[in-house]
Amino acid sequence: SSSSSSSSSSSSSSTEEEKEDVKKAEKKKTKIRTKKLKKMRKAKLQKRKEKKEKAKEKKLLAKEKAQLEAALQDIRAKSDDEEEHKDERKRGYNSKYDVKAPTEDEIDEWQRKRQRTEDPMLQFMSK
Repeated sequence: SSSSSSSSSSSSSSTEEEKEDVKKAEKKKTKIRTKKLKKMRKAKLQKRKEKKEKAKEKKLLAKEKAQLEAALQDIRAKSDDEEEHKDERKRGYNSKYDVKAPTEDEIDEWQRKRQRTEDPMLQFMSK
């Protein structure tokens, strides 16, 4: 009877050891899982940071590009003005202005305001 009780106690201790081993294995698995999850979270955070940085860089580049384009337009406008003054001899008469026929109102106004040489009162106005 003592041998049967010792065998039953040894079998119960072996099952307890197995349970402990299973618990230890599960703990290791959970530790490994948590480590993997932490790594994955870190990687996601890193990707998010990189995306944000790229977005900021794109915004800065777009701003710089817009500033450069504005500066180029200013420079081109200045150079166009300079070219107009340089080639003054080569341009045609009244080429800077849109030529259109005068309206009737403009003709009437001009006729009223122009000086007439035959006007007898002109000599008193000029003095």
